[in-house]
Amino acid sequence: MAAKRTNETQRRASRVYVGNHVRRFIAQYPTVVAVGTAGLFGLVVLAKIEMLRAGLPVGDTTTGPMLDSIALGVLLVTIVAGVVAAWLARKLERAWADTRHHSEELERVAAELKREIADRIEAEKALSAASERLSASHAQLERWAADLEIAHARLREVDDLKTKFLSEVAHELRSPMAAVFSAAKIIVKHHKTKPEVVERFGQTIMSEGARMTRLIN
Repeated sequence: MAAKRTNETQRRASRVYVGNHVRRFIAQYPTVVAVGTAGLFGLVVLAKIEMLRAGLPVGDTTTGPMLDSIALGVLLVTIVAGVVAAWLARKLERAWADTRHHSEELERVAAELKREIADRIEAEKALSAASERLSASHAQLERWAADLEIAHARLREVDDLKTKFLSEVAHELRSPMAAVFSAAKIIVKHHKTKPEVVERFGQTIMSEGARMTRLIN
């Protein structure tokens, strides 16, 4: 049973193989196939006529010429059929070549379109990645701008504090400096005529100097 099935499979494979070769031959040489088919048909008909002629009675003088006329007609028909078949085969061959050319052209265009689509997809991916990087950079710049704004605000606060501090220091230093200047002026003016002013206003200069020292420290 298994051997029978194997033989059947082999025969089927052989038929498929032969059929594929026959179809390939017909596709490659349609003119040869067409002319050969027409010629084979004519040869078969002529062989039948010759078989009929061989079977005629000896004294039959009517059927022979009729068979000759039929044979001549078959020969002419075979020649015409061969010519027409060759012409049609050439037409079909050209049509098949044009079809194959158009098919190859379509395949080439399809391949180009496929490449263009792949390139566009890659370009879109690159553009998307660049857009993401740009968005990230923009977000980073916004964070830096916010940090700079905070730092600028802090610098303004420090500058305001510095201005206020200097104003307060200047105000606090103005009174002891005025006292020191006045005491020094009096000492310079009266130290000869009134020696006691030296000690009195000297103490003033020392106390105001100590006050300024405390303010600075």
